[in-house]
Amino acid sequence: MRREARKKSFNEERNRLCILFGVRESNLGRSKGYRRRTRSLLKKTNLGGLSRILRDYSIDQKVVIRIDSTQVKGMPHRRFNGLVGTVREVGTRTLTVDVPVGDKVKTVVARKDHISPLEVS
Repeated sequence: MRREARKKSFNEERNRLCILFGVRESNLGRSKGYRRRTRSLLKKTNLGGLSRILRDYSIDQKVVIRIDSTQVKGMPHRRFNGLVGTVREVGTRTLTVDVPVGDKVKTVVARKDHISPLEVS
């Protein structure tokens, strides 16, 4: 009986605090999907036409990863959006890009829709 009374009072206190601070309680777990927290990052914007896909890339060329949310195939992870890397391998539809992240060099495989050459000004 004592354990149930403690549990009941704890639940009542939690519900009171949730109402007080306007927090809604849910039994669902937090989302752990691949595209979580990307609402502002992946707004529906088309970043270019066919010329972006038909462009030829060479090995050791500097490129920028810009995710095009209208094209889902070959999309790199959101943490690589806006980073500059070097092309390591060129395929028919994809590019393998080495991106320095901190002390490591990560390898990103992405379609040409999500990659554009670095414009030096």
